[in-house]
Amino acid sequence: MLFYRITPQSQRQWGTMTPDQMLHHLNLACGTALGYFNLPDESFWLSRTMFKFMLVDVLSKHPKGLRIPLTFKIPPTEHFDFEKEKKLLIEIITKASQSKSTGDWGSHPLFGKMTDKEWGRLLTMHMDYHLKQFGQ
Repeated sequence: MLFYRITPQSQRQWGTMTPDQMLHHLNLACGTALGYFNLPDESFWLSRTMFKFMLVDVLSKHPKGLRIPLTFKIPPTEHFDFEKEKKLLIEIITKASQSKSTGDWGSHPLFGKMTDKEWGRLLTMHMDYHLKQFGQ
């Protein structure tokens, strides 16, 4: 798992998040679907249809500068315990890898209900995006 190579000193290649903020952001994005967090529904018809189709089914990677749900944004001055966030992300990834059906997953705050396959694809792309953001 390449997240083991991320450290508090890892330098970002783009964006504004620090390593601890990026891990917390991924915990929100990945953990919400599995019941770790309860984020509000920010979805609307277009986000549940066309946006989801384009970002989950068509694109092979996340484009830079993509609009994300407001609840996934981390204020620049807010920081988190790096090791705690890293440990939680590994726990979430483990639980995600053991989830075998759509019923194991909740709704996405922007895309609404998704299948287990859609969740897997989206989370893989999202984690890959942030690993590359920090040079991994």
